[in-house]
Amino acid sequence: MLAFYYCANVDISLMFCDSVWLSLNCELPVMTHQMSYEQATNALEHAENGLHNSYLEAIFYAPTLYTVSMTRRYKSERSRIVDFISKLKQKGFLIADQFLSAIEEAWAAR
Repeated sequence: MLAFYYCANVDISLMFCDSVWLSLNCELPVMTHQMSYEQATNALEHAENGLHNSYLEAIFYAPTLYTVSMTRRYKSERSRIVDFISKLKQKGFLIADQFLSAIEEAWAAR
């Protein structure tokens, strides 16, 4: 559950950085990049630890990877996400390729 908690923190903060929210001209609870990075790292660590003991519920970690991936700038950091997705695929979730495609598209756009 902690993976989802940390991911939600990062996701909400990223959402508040959108121009639509910023147009409200009010103070929003946006985390610093460093804080988002740390929260995303915690989410990834909890997801990685949870994946070892997961079966059918393992696929629920996949959406957290997209949020985590948005905080990763370097190829070396991104390899953990790619490794995680390959482990999901090894567990029989062929849809993991779809998640990887979406994440790689987002990385290319940055």
